[in-house]
Amino acid sequence: MGDVLVPAVVVVVALAAVVFAVASAAALFGSALAKGRAFWRDEPRTWSHVAGMLLVAALAVYCWGAACTWDGAESEYHACSLERYGSPDHPPGRDADYPRLLRREVSLVPGGMSARCEWSDGPGREEVPGFVNPGVSLFLAGAAGCAVTGLVRCGRAARQSSSS
Repeated sequence: MGDVLVPAVVVVVALAAVVFAVASAAALFGSALAKGRAFWRDEPRTWSHVAGMLLVAALAVYCWGAACTWDGAESEYHACSLERYGSPDHPPGRDADYPRLLRREVSLVPGGMSARCEWSDGPGREEVPGFVNPGVSLFLAGAAGCAVTGLVRCGRAARQSSSS
């Protein structure tokens, strides 16, 4: 039960994040069409909404990468054999003909997510797709930029309304 629960939760969170991001983007797009160019100038809160959508997108990409590091509650050898041979066990033959698994290293740090198997005949392939780390980093940087822009514009709007 526990071996199925973890990836199921990750997939549900990722799907919920994608659905929320798409719904929010549709709402923002509709508002932008209605207001035109004034939408970005007159509405400082728009920037905070975009920042929230970028955070949700970063969460969805991070969950995708985390799901790729999951080993199916099997042994490290089975997870690495699946990645290398396409099967949880090595192909039939003499055990002496196949390399030994030295270790499997997994890191879930955002921006440095990794899952790599090291074999006696050299390093293995990275299991986390190449777009995950730059995607998370770019979405987080964009969210930070939008949040700062929204705060600056809210401050300006407050000062303009108090001086009027």
